[in-house]
Amino acid sequence: MSKRKSTNNFSTLLSSLFILLLVVGVVGFLFIFTENFTTPLKNFYVSCGNDTIISDRENFDIVIGKEYKFEIKTNLDVDGTQNKYIVSVVPNETSTTAFTYDVDGTQYNYADLQTLAKGFSISAYEDYFIFVANMDLKDILQFYYPTSTISNVPTALDSDCPYFRLVIKSGDLTETININFNIKSE
Repeated sequence: MSKRKSTNNFSTLLSSLFILLLVVGVVGFLFIFTENFTTPLKNFYVSCGNDTIISDRENFDIVIGKEYKFEIKTNLDVDGTQNKYIVSVVPNETSTTAFTYDVDGTQYNYADLQTLAKGFSISAYEDYFIFVANMDLKDILQFYYPTSTISNVPTALDSDCPYFRLVIKSGDLTETININFNIKSE
């Protein structure tokens, strides 16, 4: 009779331990994907190497010429369609990165540019994209004004100023991750 009671106690202990681990796992999951319980549950996020990016990121360093693989991740992908995404590069306007530049003597505001994608290589695949910064800010702007003379453009390379924003939107446009980044030399 004591063997049966011992087995019963072990089963109860094992079940209790499993339930405790399950509760801790759920709380940990919610803690991470609600940013310490301060935001609604995030379903859409990206990872780059060992770095998981759940919400907006400041001062992300991108080395010029180096490939970065951004994997699109979702928590709840019931029908297999959640990994769709839209990616773009736009100016990151802050008090330290705002400037005007001259094109053949006419001034333009950097923040008014709708896209900077021509200055970067973005190869999109089903559930990830490869991102490469190829050049400095003045060379990027030259793509948009190929026959013009451009002046008064600051150097972004190694400036530690995040002049660029990588915008990653979920395919249904309900969630967006903004990554403000610096470009660094090798």
